[in-house]
Amino acid sequence: MHPITYGMSPEYTASPKPDVGMVEMNISNLCNLECLTCVRHAPDYIQPEPVLLNLQQFKVIVERFPELPKLQICGFSEPTMNKDLPEMITFAKESGVKHVEMFTNGTLLTEKMTSRLAKGGLDLLRTSIDGGDAETYRRVRGADLNKVIKNVRHFAEQTSVPVRMESVLSAHVANSVEKLPDVAAAVGAKWLSIRLLDGQDHNLEANSMYEPSYLKSLKEKLGSSCEKYGIELIMALPGEQDFASRCTAWDEVYVDETGGLVPCYLSGTKPVGNLLESTFDEIWETQGQQFLSQKEDGGGFLDSCSCNYALVAQNKVK
Repeated sequence: MHPITYGMSPEYTASPKPDVGMVEMNISNLCNLECLTCVRHAPDYIQPEPVLLNLQQFKVIVERFPELPKLQICGFSEPTMNKDLPEMITFAKESGVKHVEMFTNGTLLTEKMTSRLAKGGLDLLRTSIDGGDAETYRRVRGADLNKVIKNVRHFAEQTSVPVRMESVLSAHVANSVEKLPDVAAAVGAKWLSIRLLDGQDHNLEANSMYEPSYLKSLKEKLGSSCEKYGIELIMALPGEQDFASRCTAWDEVYVDETGGLVPCYLSGTKPVGNLLESTFDEIWETQGQQFLSQKEDGGGFLDSCSCNYALVAQNKVK
């Protein structure tokens, strides 16, 4: 087979088709919350017409990735708003996906939903909770923390699915962040993951907290508290968040609720193809190399890459 050149110099050779290690999939564009650190809260955000991926469409997309190691149901939405979610998880596992996990804010994780999810073969539930007390949580997420704790705790007790609590560290939650291990213990989490604010936030520089000495001290305090509960703390400090060391584009692809394929959900780019209309191989051969060449020309980042945005904010790149 001749190398694909896309008008580049004759000596240019296209990269081989990547082995996709993870698919991050949005199964709707709906969410019942409007969190302060979410793109939905940005002043210029406009909610598009509601779209929910149906089970048949989901099956088509999953079958585009034979022998997929990992499927993450997430995106900029709340997965439990899609009634087909449990059946989607079941199909993915029966199709051979080795690991299936999902994000949820927990507000709609009712007893009925928990019962349906328990039968689907889910490997990990990741619940997003920002704020270590009810007041902070309500201010940041506009919901009832106690209800979320009750829902997620019930899920943890009624299923064999492990729970990982995810929290975003920002100025919005600074006053209660040391209480997060208490919340993680209350929901029955095995892990507490603290992520620094990145380029997904529309006001990154104003809300981010990257001061090294503060973060180091905070990590030690959180680690000590987590240890008492038998919870593993996952928290990378700025110097440990080397976004530039490995671009995951095409290794960890993103699929939106319409079937649109984006090389990486942090790239900020529009879909390069649609998996309801084309196979992954077809999209890669027509668009994949062009995307990579743009990154190479730009020194490893597109202007729209959130990783690049976060590194700029941390004064790691200019």
